[in-house]
Amino acid sequence: MRWFSVSAIVCLTSVVGVVQVAAAETVSYVNGYWFDGKNFEKKDMTVRDGMIVGTGHAARTVDLHGGYVLPGLAEAHNHNLQNCYLAPQMAQGYLERGILYSAQLFATDPAGLQCAPLFDSRAAPSTAFARIGITSSTGHPIGIARAGAKEAGLEMSFDQLVDGMLIADSASELQRKWKQFAKTKTDFVKVILVDEENGLRNARLREYDGFNGVTREVLKALVPLARAAGLRTVAHVDTAADFKLAADAGVDTIAHLPGYRIAENHSVADYQLTDDVVKTAAANAVAVIPTMAASFYHVSAHPKDAPAIAQVYLHNLRLLRKYKVRLLTGSDRFEGSVLDELKALDGTGLFQPAELINMSTSATARWMFPQRRVGCLEQGCEASFNVYDENPAHDLGRLAKPAMVVKQGAVVAVKGKAAKPG
Repeated sequence: MRWFSVSAIVCLTSVVGVVQVAAAETVSYVNGYWFDGKNFEKKDMTVRDGMIVGTGHAARTVDLHGGYVLPGLAEAHNHNLQNCYLAPQMAQGYLERGILYSAQLFATDPAGLQCAPLFDSRAAPSTAFARIGITSSTGHPIGIARAGAKEAGLEMSFDQLVDGMLIADSASELQRKWKQFAKTKTDFVKVILVDEENGLRNARLREYDGFNGVTREVLKALVPLARAAGLRTVAHVDTAADFKLAADAGVDTIAHLPGYRIAENHSVADYQLTDDVVKTAAANAVAVIPTMAASFYHVSAHPKDAPAIAQVYLHNLRLLRKYKVRLLTGSDRFEGSVLDELKALDGTGLFQPAELINMSTSATARWMFPQRRVGCLEQGCEASFNVYDENPAHDLGRLAKPAMVVKQGAVVAVKGKAAKPG
């Protein structure tokens, strides 16, 4: 039996790089404190074939020297792995920070399939994709695609800009196109709602072209179509009225909490949820990704709105907690991650550390991959976990610096540096 310690592995990095522990190898991790959902319990665990098998004989032993073990972190809302050019570098950043699960929520560009092998490897987080994305002909994210093309000096037609998107301005158009799109291999269906109450007016205004969403009729037609195809629907919402439409329609997940911005000609009241609306979301088992960290973009451009946005988030989060709506962690920060979302949520003072840890590991990973044993540290769970030198429950900022990251039995990062395959 060979013995390794976290410190010994770190020493290897400076010489020849870290050699990944082979996933098929049986390894015993000893002298660690493992999170049970509430507390850290000192015990040893054995990993074989990428799974936790409890305890027993192992070919190698890794001494954790009193390190603290958590399931891998999960980012429920991002778009930074959808571009194959950027994906390898971004994926490495995920692993180095211990983010082992990701949901990419508008991955409709057919070119994105070219890097599918990356996501079948241990060089990237386990990633769920929304490869069906539904918006209107003047809807988000067409405006972002148009701006990106212009910045790159490209002249693109409308059809080129929306390649891969399902454009539906009416329920009949959705139904006509759905059969073709329903064949797409996807984890989620993403649908865009943006100030639907004023949608017909906004669709006629040039300044909103590319930043609108679908109508309520399209949304109501979509949910049963997706369910019949065995697909889960994730709704982008903007206002409190959008949130109500999504909750009433019975979408599976709402990808934003109203309040990440305050649009022109809108007030705080337009973004505040009511008890009745949140009760409906709870009754329909709708999960919510607050994306509080995404408010960074609006606040950076409109600093005067910061107090109002903080007020809206506190109001809405209190209601969601009151009615026990399932919360997930996702940042929607292209340059950021779930770590930014945890910092934002922790800053509200509404959550206990263990609650945020469970949300960002167990709850969010299981939402992404309900058929897999993820987000847990028990016998029969996938061996995907982070080891920290100090107790992260005492300071959630420590989550950003795992001493060691293990994905499906393989060491993929040590002290913030990616491991090299061995």
